[in-house]
Amino acid sequence: MTKSINPPPPPEIRIASLDGLRGIAVLMVVLYHYFQRFPEFTPYEDQLLPWTSYGYLGVHLFFMISGFVIAFTLERGKPPLDFVIRRFLRLWPPILVCSIFTFTVMYLVDSPFTVARRVDVSGFLPSLTFIQPSIWAKILPVDNYIDGAYWSLFVEVRFYFWALMLSFLVGMRKFAIIAFAATSLLVVAWHSLEQPAIRFQLDMLFFVSYLPLFTIGILAYEAMVRRHFLLIVPCIVLTWCFEISMLSDAVEIVAITLFCMLFIGLAVRPTSMDWLSSSPLVGLGVISYALYLLHQNIGVTFIGLLPRGLSDMTYFFLVFGILSFIIVMSWLVFLLVEKPSQGIARRLTAVWL
Repeated sequence: MTKSINPPPPPEIRIASLDGLRGIAVLMVVLYHYFQRFPEFTPYEDQLLPWTSYGYLGVHLFFMISGFVIAFTLERGKPPLDFVIRRFLRLWPPILVCSIFTFTVMYLVDSPFTVARRVDVSGFLPSLTFIQPSIWAKILPVDNYIDGAYWSLFVEVRFYFWALMLSFLVGMRKFAIIAFAATSLLVVAWHSLEQPAIRFQLDMLFFVSYLPLFTIGILAYEAMVRRHFLLIVPCIVLTWCFEISMLSDAVEIVAITLFCMLFIGLAVRPTSMDWLSSSPLVGLGVISYALYLLHQNIGVTFIGLLPRGLSDMTYFFLVFGILSFIIVMSWLVFLLVEKPSQGIARRLTAVWL
C-alpha cells in the first residue's frame, strides 16, 4: 500500500463524529433497557416506545466504532505493552467503580427487580476480568456479571487481543486487508460447519457473529486514512454481506445497513458526518462507557419503584429524570475516574516505554 494521504490526527485528539456515534449507540441501548427489556419490572410494561425494542443494536454500532478506534490506536505504532496498559486503564478503573456502585444499589434497594437480578460478590470476578461467567464457573462457583450489560466487554477484549496480535504479526499496512481476509474465512467456515459444538468454539474464540462489525470499522479507518476507495469500499460491502448473512430480522438488516453507510460516509467524505458532532451527542459519547456501565440495573431499579397507573407523559418525565441522574453520575465517573486513569496511562507509557 502507498503512503497515507490523510495521516491520522494526534492520538490525544478525539474525533467528534465518532463521539456522536457513541452517543447514538449508548442512547439506543439505554432506551431499549428502560422501555422494552424488562416489561415485567416496569410499571408501563412494554407499552411505551415500542420501536426501542431494537435498541440492542446500539451494541452492534459500538462494535463498529471499536474497530475504527482500535485501528486508529494501533496506527501509532507504539509497543504492544503501550496498547495493553492504555486499554486496561481505559476499561478497568471505571468498571471497578461502577460495579461497586451498582452492587451497592442492588442490595440497598428492595424491589422485584433487585431481588430477581442480584448477584453475590462472586459477580465481581467475571465483571472485573471481562471474562464470561460460564467460563469461570468451570473452576469456581461464580454468579453472573454485576450487571448483565457487561456481557459485551467480553467480546471487546477478545477483539483487542486479536487486533493486537494481527497488527504485531503483519504490520498496519496489511492489517485491514488481512483482517478482512480472516473475517471472510471465519464467516464461511461458520456457515459451512453446521455442528453446534464447532460453531460454539468459533464464536468463543473469534466471536464470528460480531466479527464483521469490527472489521467494517477497521476498513473504514483504512479507507479514510489511505484513500484506497476502489479496494476498501467493496471490502466493506462484502463484510456487510457477511454480517447480514447471520441475521434474519428485516429491521436488524436495515439497521446494520444504515450503520455501514455511516462508516462509508465517514471514510469517503468525513465532513458529511459533521452532523454527528452536535454537542448533546458528543457529550453522551464522551461519557458513553460510564453511562453504559451504570444505566441498566440502577436505572431499572428506580423505574421499577414508580407507581402504576400514571399517564404516559408522566412516565416519560420521570424516566427522563432518572436518566438525567445517571448521566450526572456518569459525568462524575468520567471526570474523577476515567480522565485521571487515562492520564496515569499516558505518564506510565511515557516513562516505561
